[in-house]
Amino acid sequence: MITIAQPHSVSKYVGEFRRRYLETSPGQRHLASYDRERQEVRAIFAEIQAKRDAGQDITDDVLYRLLPYSNTKYNREQGHRISTWPAVIKDIKTWHEGAGWQVPMNGCVSFRLGNHAYERGNPVHRKTVS
Repeated sequence: MITIAQPHSVSKYVGEFRRRYLETSPGQRHLASYDRERQEVRAIFAEIQAKRDAGQDITDDVLYRLLPYSNTKYNREQGHRISTWPAVIKDIKTWHEGAGWQVPMNGCVSFRLGNHAYERGNPVHRKTVS
């Protein structure tokens, strides 16, 4: 266990991680996948915003194209967006609705919340206060 009194240990482990993984071919591929995925998600996000602005239903786009799915046979066959850092293992819509945690169309609410957070963090959308 690393304690506050041992900050040098963190640097040691980060250096080891860099040498043993990040500087290897697999590590470089992993790093490159971050940029690819970031660009992919931005494009998907823009498409979803355009659909929303046009009054179209975006629920499935949010649930299956925007959320980060695990690289499983089922998810690939369903066309879900496979992510380098997945958070969803199976069909989230069926899973949540089946458990009674979600009702149809709440994906739009989730998108609005995510969109609001994105716009607050994006300098292009920040308003200048005078």
